[in-house]
Amino acid sequence: MLAVKLDESLLISTADRVCHCFFNHCTYIAEKHREMYGDNMWESSLMGHLAVSRSHYIGKVDTVLGLKKRAKKEPDKLMDELKNA
Repeated sequence: MLAVKLDESLLISTADRVCHCFFNHCTYIAEKHREMYGDNMWESSLMGHLAVSRSHYIGKVDTVLGLKKRAKKEPDKLMDELKNA
């Protein structure tokens, strides 16, 4: 219900609180991460990794969707470009 009724202006702060609560409960299993990044930085290191991974994934999705769109509009031109790439 939170995701359905949340005011959009609270989205970032609420997402931060949700993630922080989840990571707090992971403290006891995150020994390697705490050793690697420190007791105060392991959570932000994981969140940074998630942000980069999500951006990388979205880049792949956008590329595929863009190619599909171009394939419908100009299939011959796209095929020539792909062959010459």
